[in-house]
Amino acid sequence: MRSNLQFAPPVPVTTRPTVTLINVYKAVPGKQDEVLRLLEHATDTVTRHMRGFVCATFHKGIDGRTVANYAEWESVEAWRAMTDDPRMRGVMTPVMALAECQPQLFETASTHWPDE
Repeated sequence: MRSNLQFAPPVPVTTRPTVTLINVYKAVPGKQDEVLRLLEHATDTVTRHMRGFVCATFHKGIDGRTVANYAEWESVEAWRAMTDDPRMRGVMTPVMALAECQPQLFETASTHWPDE
């Protein structure tokens, strides 16, 4: 590990209560990067402009097939409105042709930080 590596102190995105979506996509072999690109496009063009959206983070699995999405929404109702929006169905159709997914909603139970 590099000794000069420094990290910014953790700062919550919002102090408001949120609901967290953790969605794990399993891409067909060889399509992980394309699934990630399509998800980023959907977020940049549609999701981030929706009422109640807080943030989204994407992670690539080291297995070469998995993409995980960690997203925060202001409420379950805001998340449901997103899933019912026809624009989302339009941008997600290509994703679903290349990957299966397992979306789950969570409430934060606890957060732990390292000693300073």
